Amino acid sequence: MARWPLLVLLGAAVGCGGGGAAPAVPVVDTGAAFLNDPKPLRFHSARFELTVPFPDGHGWKIDDHRGPLLVATHAATGATLTLGISVEPELMNRQRCEAAAHTRGLVRDADLQTVADEVIVGPGPYDTHITVAALPAAAAHRVVSGHVFLFGAHMKKCLFAHYETLEREGEDEAALSARLAVARLQMLGGIRVEAFDRPDLPRGL
Repeated sequence: MARWPLLVLLGAAVGCGGGGAAPAVPVVDTGAAFLNDPKPLRFHSARFELTVPFPDGHGWKIDDHRGPLLVATHAATGATLTLGISVEPELMNRQRCEAAAHTRGLVRDADLQTVADEVIVGPGPYDTHITVAALPAAAAHRVVSGHVFLFGAHMKKCLFAHYETLEREGEDEAALSARLAVARLQMLGGIRVEAFDRPDLPRGL
């Protein structure tokens, strides 16, 4: 943990977010359109009945049709977001949903080191565990990639999201930390599940 002080500071920021205003995101030069978008575009997924905000929305390529999960890529910041909702045969909680994600290979790298953990209620009534993690390089004081995972449970449904951003040549920890903060606070923190916002849609199974 001491190797990546800026990532630790990020962990402190997202770990104590609570219900107040979102912590300020550090501003760096790289990926400015992603970091400083005051009004992210909201993408609507008809099959998952949810919306996700995408800072620098026009810079994302989003595929919500060809695979079991929505997959979005952002070339300017070397980032990928995967997201989906699964219906399970039994009542679930966040621990079971997280275990199912590992079993299905959605969390692949065993060397990830946790920077921050938090348990929240949301989106809607989902019981959710959010983890911020980093993959360190073999060389000291370097991070190869940063990750934000969301594991949510509601009745027989599991909500999964994974934001991954790669360290690019010439970048420092501040750039990576800033992107992780935006992903946690604006993207994953801004997911809205329509079944809990629209009274005409069924709630639960």
